[in-house]
Amino acid sequence: VDGFWSFKDYEHVLVTGLEVTPDFAVQGSGFLDFDFTYKRQISLSSATSIDNTTIQIIIDNSTFDYQYANQTGRDIRFYDSTFSTKFHYWIKEWNYDGESKFWVRIPDSGTSEFYLAYGHSTAISESNATNVFEFFDDFEDGSLDLTLWEGDTNGFTECNGYLFAGTSCNNYGRNGYRLTSIKEWTGSYVMEVKVYIDYTNWGGFQAAGWHESTSDGIGAGFYSYDDYYAVQDDGSTSQYYDNYADDWVILTLTANGASSKASYYNVADNSYYNFSINNGGLSDEVIALGKWQCDCRMNESYRAWWDQISVRNYDPTTYTIQIGNQTNANVVDNNVTFKTTLSPGNHTIYFSVKDNTTLWSSKSDRWLYINDQPIGTIVSVSSTLVYTNGTYDTVDSNTIHMWRLDEGSGSSTSDDGSYGWSGYLYNSPSWVTGKSGSALEFDGDNDYVRSSGQTSTNTGEVTIEAWIKLDGDVDSESTIYAWGACPVQLRVTTSEKLKLNAYFDNGGNQYLTGSTTLVPGVWYHVAATISESGDTMKLYINGTEDASYSLSSSNYLYNWGWYDAIGYNGGNWWSSDYFEGIIDEVRVSNISRSASDIGNYLDTDNITFKGSATDQSGYVAAYSWTSSLDGELSTQATFTIHESNLSFGNHTITFKAQDETGAWSVPKTINITVRSFPYAKITSVEPWYVNIGT
Repeated sequence: VDGFWSFKDYEHVLVTGLEVTPDFAVQGSGFLDFDFTYKRQISLSSATSIDNTTIQIIIDNSTFDYQYANQTGRDIRFYDSTFSTKFHYWIKEWNYDGESKFWVRIPDSGTSEFYLAYGHSTAISESNATNVFEFFDDFEDGSLDLTLWEGDTNGFTECNGYLFAGTSCNNYGRNGYRLTSIKEWTGSYVMEVKVYIDYTNWGGFQAAGWHESTSDGIGAGFYSYDDYYAVQDDGSTSQYYDNYADDWVILTLTANGASSKASYYNVADNSYYNFSINNGGLSDEVIALGKWQCDCRMNESYRAWWDQISVRNYDPTTYTIQIGNQTNANVVDNNVTFKTTLSPGNHTIYFSVKDNTTLWSSKSDRWLYINDQPIGTIVSVSSTLVYTNGTYDTVDSNTIHMWRLDEGSGSSTSDDGSYGWSGYLYNSPSWVTGKSGSALEFDGDNDYVRSSGQTSTNTGEVTIEAWIKLDGDVDSESTIYAWGACPVQLRVTTSEKLKLNAYFDNGGNQYLTGSTTLVPGVWYHVAATISESGDTMKLYINGTEDASYSLSSSNYLYNWGWYDAIGYNGGNWWSSDYFEGIIDEVRVSNISRSASDIGNYLDTDNITFKGSATDQSGYVAAYSWTSSLDGELSTQATFTIHESNLSFGNHTITFKAQDETGAWSVPKTINITVRSFPYAKITSVEPWYVNIGT
């Protein structure tokens, strides 16, 4: 109470996470630098459902103590729940010690509470209906506001704070004149007019409405010698009996399509009448007063005047409003809380407060460390489909070439396919360890393999398969395999994607590019198929279809008859560079193999998992690979496992990384499938010996 500060208290806090929004708070009472002495919380039964809705607030002696406000209401204000945004408002009625009505514009949807502030001896009223409503005129200008109105302006007169029908004040008007707004309206709105009916002839007049044509609009008014009122939709009219002569009426017209309605409130006898109107909705329509929507019952006289007109946005929600108790607007709550997002690293947080005399307190500080979350990535998993408990015969009756590349040395390689052609090595590609046994590594300069034979014989169907591993990024599009019977080439693009080139009679060049980016240093099984009978071109990676293209039924592969080549296309048909990387187990078939058939050819021994992770504020301390079927697989970023160590079925593989503080990355997942070859067992051979002869 003497103004002395205690010693500072502090503590160290460790927060982990990718995005952190810590709460900071201070204990104790203080003062808000605010101009108004009192406030009351206004609570809505539900949050506002639209932006810029207008809500009517009504106070009386049971909900508001007028002695704390200015007698004229000039110190009334409305604020959001944090007192950071002032709301536009209009005092419709102010009755000191009685009932008062306000219209408040709520700018944001989702608002469920705000504040009424008051208690300021020198405040000037900010009540302004123009800022609250979409359209407003109280006819206080002394002459018609031609920035708002057009049409038959000579048939209406503004004077003494009213809009009179007629060419002078207190005169008779003609219902053949229509006063219209300059602004056109599209959407859903609510119009409210306050109008006095002194006299109407049989034809009456339209007191409120929107008009575009006689069949497109909505209106409501009075007719037949004051005894009836009428509502009108897109061309039809309904009449109802009541006597409104010499009465003020508040007429509310809601234009909301099929849910439109008109509400008549007789101020004198406090009576309401509501009627539905089947309206087609507003579309580029103008506010219309005087002449009926239907352009009918015209050339009749009437005597009436409008006090005001307003238009607000239609809000489908009905709100119950609760006004809270009066509290001191200058006193802040004991706990001040806010949220923010901080960058990773060491932070010193300072907090201070200012009192109502603009004096600031001493700073209180706290140390805070924000640790970023590591980011883990699955680089590759190869293969994602494996078979165990058996072997698959890679050479069948449809295999024309099977270049296993298992020699390990020499200048040629054998072909286990039906053609049996040797493959000759040009410019010394290197023998290296392959996917299975040995393989050939090509330097991308000038080395390749070419077949010893050539033919143009083909079935109109072909499948080209190989295991490949890129040495690095592809600088120039290169060839994996070039088929000589027909111009067909399996290639890799500069974006490290597969590409299939083919030339057809009646079709010319056709190209198909895959969607998967190949990662250097990773083994991939790649395949390409063409089928004249199925009219398709397809690409596969690791047994999964990567791209497909539908051919015309008139497309037939062009019969060429040249040598087959591995690692280069010989400069034929399409420009190409030499392949840079390792190629193994090349198979060519005279059928378009299915996805399952291609999948059977995949490696049946090992699966290689590659992951990586980064950490911005520290370092990666641990890795985790888990299977949904078998649990933990490894704690290394990269590892290889034999498929026999995995259970049969579909595995969801999860990879994540941990930093030095124990924070884990967001898990990444990939699916693999382990299948089994059929199991064969000889149960008996009887008899187990046979005598030959006597």
